[in-house]
Amino acid sequence: MKTMISVPDDVCLFIDLANAQLNDAKACDFAGLVPAFERLACRARRGAEELLLAELAELHERPHYHAEGWDTNQLLLEVNQNFSLGISLLQATPAHLLNAVADAAYIVLGKAPFSYSLYKMPADMDRDVFRANLEPRFHASRTVLPGQMLQLQAGIDIIDWRVEEPVMLLRLIAAPSERVQWVYQKHPVRSWFIASVDPGVTQLSALSAYFADARYVPALGALEELLRHPSHQVRWESAGTLWKIDRDAGLAALRQLLDDPHPHVHRAAACTYARLGTSVTHGA
Repeated sequence: MKTMISVPDDVCLFIDLANAQLNDAKACDFAGLVPAFERLACRARRGAEELLLAELAELHERPHYHAEGWDTNQLLLEVNQNFSLGISLLQATPAHLLNAVADAAYIVLGKAPFSYSLYKMPADMDRDVFRANLEPRFHASRTVLPGQMLQLQAGIDIIDWRVEEPVMLLRLIAAPSERVQWVYQKHPVRSWFIASVDPGVTQLSALSAYFADARYVPALGALEELLRHPSHQVRWESAGTLWKIDRDAGLAALRQLLDDPHPHVHRAAACTYARLGTSVTHGA
């Protein structure tokens, strides 16, 4: 999906190159694209300022103007199934930490630097299965100066940004390669929960949470259907919602999930049975 923003020729050339190198998830070469991204950043500052100045002029002329390429704190130059390229404004230190769900590179365009601490998840762990209170390994603390770049590896890297003032970045992010994102508490850094990267799954999670809060009995049939959803997160959350609405329906859901193919789900179902003190024969 291309935006309607007119971008400089050198940006267009980079977009074509990125599409060529990132168009196949199995063969994509994000690292091989980084040198071209660095060269683009060397020329991008004036172009970025011109784009932003054009937006400012439009806003002066039309107060309700909103370019299609704008998103929260970022001007998207290109977004498609392979990658996104944009100018982002880093404004605040995060309250919680997230692992990268895609390979990414950030280059400081403006004059303000930012600092960060980098943590790493174990490379050999199953990141689809949540582990409570997991403490990632501290890797490094550094400052990124104007013109310098920070690269993040999908799944592994967890970044804790620190900013004193807004920082303008040129940002390149490949298509997500992770199915879930880990959320970490700070002080100390420990895993808190995971969330699906798929917007459809997050929508179903939100609906399930609403029905649980409302104890909405008419939703029982639809929730039981979700026990066969492809996402293990949806299956587990649906079982929890069924339990909150109707105990019998919840027990039936737990019994079904004892045979779930996902290790997190069938282990959680077994542990829940143990906590409930319910004597149920596996598969009965």
